[in-house]
Amino acid sequence: MRYDPVTFDEEITLIGVESNGFDEFGNQVKQKSERRVLANVRSATRAERTEAASRGYQAEFAFTISFYEYQDERKVSYAGEPLDVLNIYKVDPEKIELTTGSRIGK
Repeated sequence: MRYDPVTFDEEITLIGVESNGFDEFGNQVKQKSERRVLANVRSATRAERTEAASRGYQAEFAFTISFYEYQDERKVSYAGEPLDVLNIYKVDPEKIELTTGSRIGK
């Protein structure tokens, strides 16, 4: 088994959507929130790519970040590229892994 050290040496941006109440017409107002965090980055595995493809996505990267920094964001930006969070995996009590990718044909 290969050991991949978790170095947290890459910066990613977690992108979430927050509700900020309602406008004067009663429409819900949403605002995008962005937070930069440090992550370990690797390419998506063959199994992750296959599973994502079955749902119409192309898995690209997996990011390991601190469990305490994640607040249920569903999008990530890495090297200027917006990505959807496809899967969340708890690695251990202090780390989670976000498998990310984009919609096929987008």
